[in-house]
Amino acid sequence: MAKLDYRRMTWDAMQRLSWLTDYEQQAVAAIMEAEDYSIEEIEEALDIVENGNFEFYPEIFSMADLARELVEEGCFGKPKAMGELLDYVDYKKLGEDLRQDGYTETSLGIVRIVFSDFGELTGIYPRL
Repeated sequence: MAKLDYRRMTWDAMQRLSWLTDYEQQAVAAIMEAEDYSIEEIEEALDIVENGNFEFYPEIFSMADLARELVEEGCFGKPKAMGELLDYVDYKKLGEDLRQDGYTETSLGIVRIVFSDFGELTGIYPRL
Protein backbone atom coordinates (compact mmCIF):
# COMPACT_ATOMS: atom_id res chain seq x y z
CA MET A 1 0.00 0.00 0.00
CA ALA A 2 1.30 3.44 -0.91
CA LYS A 3 2.19 5.57 2.07
CA LEU A 4 2.17 9.35 2.11
CA ASP A 5 5.23 10.94 3.70
CA TYR A 6 3.58 13.41 6.06
CA ARG A 7 6.97 14.77 7.20
CA ARG A 8 7.61 16.27 3.75
CA MET A 9 4.07 17.56 3.22
CA THR A 10 3.22 21.25 3.51
CA TRP A 11 0.87 22.35 6.30
CA ASP A 12 -1.77 23.33 3.74
CA ALA A 13 -1.60 19.89 2.08
CA MET A 14 -1.90 18.12 5.45
CA GLN A 15 -4.96 20.24 6.32
CA ARG A 16 -6.62 19.58 2.97
CA LEU A 17 -5.91 15.85 3.25
CA SER A 18 -7.35 15.71 6.77
CA TRP A 19 -10.67 17.15 5.52
CA LEU A 20 -11.12 14.29 3.04
CA THR A 21 -12.91 11.02 3.73
CA ASP A 22 -10.88 7.81 4.03
CA TYR A 23 -12.00 6.87 0.50
CA GLU A 24 -10.83 10.24 -0.86
CA GLN A 25 -7.51 10.00 1.00
CA GLN A 26 -6.96 6.57 -0.57
CA ALA A 27 -7.83 8.06 -3.97
CA VAL A 28 -5.19 10.79 -3.46
CA ALA A 29 -2.58 8.15 -2.68
CA ALA A 30 -3.68 6.03 -5.67
CA ILE A 31 -3.48 9.03 -8.03
CA MET A 32 -0.02 9.86 -6.73
CA GLU A 33 1.08 6.26 -7.33
CA ALA A 34 -0.54 6.06 -10.78
CA GLU A 35 0.92 9.36 -11.94
CA ASP A 36 4.26 8.77 -10.17
CA TYR A 37 3.87 12.07 -8.30
CA SER A 38 6.38 13.03 -5.65
CA ILE A 39 5.10 14.24 -2.28
CA GLU A 40 5.78 17.78 -3.50
CA GLU A 41 3.11 17.23 -6.16
CA ILE A 42 0.38 16.22 -3.72
CA GLU A 43 -1.45 19.53 -4.30
CA GLU A 44 -2.27 18.41 -7.85
CA ALA A 45 -3.67 15.07 -6.60
CA LEU A 46 -5.67 16.92 -3.93
CA ASP A 47 -7.13 19.25 -6.59
CA ILE A 48 -8.23 16.26 -8.68
CA VAL A 49 -9.95 14.57 -5.74
CA GLU A 50 -11.51 17.74 -4.29
CA ASN A 51 -12.99 18.55 -7.71
CA GLY A 52 -14.31 15.02 -8.22
CA ASN A 53 -12.25 14.50 -11.38
CA PHE A 54 -11.49 10.83 -10.75
CA GLU A 55 -12.91 7.33 -10.59
CA PHE A 56 -11.51 4.99 -7.94
CA TYR A 57 -12.19 1.32 -7.30
CA PRO A 58 -10.37 0.46 -4.06
CA GLU A 59 -11.46 -3.20 -3.99
CA ILE A 60 -10.55 -3.99 -7.62
CA PHE A 61 -6.94 -4.73 -8.56
CA SER A 62 -7.03 -6.07 -12.14
CA MET A 63 -8.37 -4.61 -15.35
CA ALA A 64 -10.30 -7.81 -16.11
CA ASP A 65 -12.06 -7.56 -12.73
CA LEU A 66 -12.88 -3.90 -13.40
CA ALA A 67 -14.28 -4.83 -16.82
CA ARG A 68 -16.49 -7.47 -15.18
CA GLU A 69 -17.67 -4.95 -12.56
CA LEU A 70 -18.54 -2.33 -15.18
CA VAL A 71 -20.43 -4.87 -17.27
CA GLU A 72 -22.37 -5.99 -14.19
CA GLU A 73 -23.15 -2.33 -13.35
CA GLY A 74 -24.64 -1.91 -16.81
CA CYS A 75 -22.05 0.45 -18.27
CA PHE A 76 -22.12 -1.46 -21.57
CA GLY A 77 -25.83 -2.09 -21.68
CA LYS A 78 -28.29 -3.85 -19.45
CA PRO A 79 -26.77 -7.16 -18.29
CA LYS A 80 -30.21 -8.79 -18.24
CA ALA A 81 -30.72 -7.88 -21.89
CA MET A 82 -27.35 -9.40 -22.79
CA GLY A 83 -28.47 -12.73 -21.36
CA GLU A 84 -26.25 -15.65 -22.30
CA LEU A 85 -23.97 -13.40 -24.36
CA LEU A 86 -22.32 -12.43 -21.07
CA ASP A 87 -20.70 -15.88 -21.08
CA TYR A 88 -18.73 -14.83 -24.17
CA VAL A 89 -17.42 -11.46 -22.97
CA ASP A 90 -13.61 -11.33 -23.04
CA TYR A 91 -13.03 -9.42 -19.80
CA LYS A 92 -9.26 -9.47 -20.22
CA LYS A 93 -9.51 -7.78 -23.64
CA LEU A 94 -12.12 -5.34 -22.37
CA GLY A 95 -9.79 -4.57 -19.45
CA GLU A 96 -7.00 -3.72 -21.91
CA ASP A 97 -9.36 -1.27 -23.60
CA LEU A 98 -10.06 0.29 -20.20
CA ARG A 99 -6.30 0.72 -19.67
CA GLN A 100 -6.15 2.63 -22.95
CA ASP A 101 -9.01 4.81 -21.65
CA GLY A 102 -6.82 5.92 -18.75
CA TYR A 103 -7.59 3.41 -15.99
CA THR A 104 -4.46 2.49 -14.00
CA GLU A 105 -3.80 -0.36 -11.59
CA THR A 106 -2.23 0.66 -8.28
CA SER A 107 -1.53 -1.11 -5.00
CA LEU A 108 -4.66 0.63 -3.64
CA GLY A 109 -7.02 -0.31 -6.47
CA ILE A 110 -7.78 1.01 -9.93
CA VAL A 111 -7.95 4.74 -10.52
CA ARG A 112 -8.71 7.02 -13.45
CA ILE A 113 -8.31 10.77 -13.75
CA VAL A 114 -11.19 12.19 -15.79
CA PHE A 115 -10.26 14.69 -18.51
CA SER A 116 -12.37 16.52 -21.08
CA ASP A 117 -11.86 16.22 -24.83
CA PHE A 118 -9.82 19.41 -24.56
CA GLY A 119 -7.27 17.90 -22.17
CA GLU A 120 -8.63 19.80 -19.18
CA LEU A 121 -10.01 18.30 -16.02
CA THR A 122 -13.78 18.08 -15.93
CA GLY A 123 -16.41 17.13 -13.42
CA ILE A 124 -17.63 13.57 -13.12
CA TYR A 125 -19.39 12.27 -16.20
CA PRO A 126 -20.83 8.83 -16.97
CA ARG A 127 -18.27 6.07 -17.29
CA LEU A 128 -17.49 4.83 -20.74
